[in-house]
Amino acid sequence: MEPLDVPPSPQAFIEQVGWRFAATMPHIPHEYTVRGESTAGVPPPPVSWHDWFVDQVEEHGYRAKWGRFWNTYLELDGWKYWVIDPVINRERVEEECAHRSRR
Repeated sequence: MEPLDVPPSPQAFIEQVGWRFAATMPHIPHEYTVRGESTAGVPPPPVSWHDWFVDQVEEHGYRAKWGRFWNTYLELDGWKYWVIDPVINRERVEEECAHRSRR
């Protein structure tokens, strides 16, 4: 069986994808990328890379509540990632802390 095509690290996936600012939610600044779609003019990475990163968030992240929703978050290099399939979202950790203090 051939090994699945996956990135060498989470950072490799992060660098490969395009990230789009969530303009419909400027009061909650974050970015996102969508499985299998070009984002911000950047062609999508292989779907297997996206799926692998989703698995990394689920396996190595932590559960936390946001509003009335529970999500799994993974923090890497000053960013926090979470998945609302087929979308991977991210925000800077310091942005999240600023939002929490305003609630």
